[in-house]
Amino acid sequence: MTGEQIVCPSAIPSKLTGVMPIPMTKKMINKVIKNYAIASKRLQKAGYDGVEVHAGHGYLLNQFFSELYNKRTDEYGGSLENRTRLAVEVLHSIRNKCGKDFIIGCRINCQDYIEGGLEIGDMAKIAKKLEDEGADLLNITAGIFDSPFYPVIPFMNQPRGVYSEYSKIIKRSASKIPICVVGRINTPEIAEEILQDNRADMVAMGRAVISDPYFPQKVQEGRRVEMVVCPACNACLNQILIEEKISCSINANLLGRYEDI
Repeated sequence: MTGEQIVCPSAIPSKLTGVMPIPMTKKMINKVIKNYAIASKRLQKAGYDGVEVHAGHGYLLNQFFSELYNKRTDEYGGSLENRTRLAVEVLHSIRNKCGKDFIIGCRINCQDYIEGGLEIGDMAKIAKKLEDEGADLLNITAGIFDSPFYPVIPFMNQPRGVYSEYSKIIKRSASKIPICVVGRINTPEIAEEILQDNRADMVAMGRAVISDPYFPQKVQEGRRVEMVVCPACNACLNQILIEEKISCSINANLLGRYEDI
């Protein structure tokens, strides 16, 4: 998209685009670690209480976790400890720069949904490692952009709360910090069910508040009948992927004023 050279732990092309990345040198790795801290400090100065480090969906840190994309033979490849090293060093770098009271969350996969990718057993161990190394919160998602027939934002053919059974497993492994989960949580009932069943401590919603920006307020005020419930059609995602203005199939006034309609 940007014309910049793609980088990766190892020279393994994307199954989605076919683009061949350059394996990262240690100098490049050190620069990335430093830049995570610089970006986090910038946000802290702007008034944010914390940051979420994205280590899922096949992005860089997720690639380092995965033996499918990480074939390195140095201290950043091979064993699980080595494959989590970059994420741990990013955590420490942010903590050193922003202090002990700054919240550092990590978004991680519960499954990669691709042959040879990360499974829930791997991710439970990685979650525990991140907890031990100072993460304050884990946000559980799934899928990578190379996953066949499986978008990282699940369609309506996936059940509501689709990742919450996996977050329950991760919650048992990383038991000292809050666990959040995302994925087709589009009604207050499914959100409450996940919390009451101890599958997670928090839930995250994206599309639910695109279809109805007043979702949380309506829950709080008991206005369930007025909710515009997201059907998971992914019209919003399609617009983002073609770099167009976001739209919603059921919220005709997404970019206007709610009172207009």
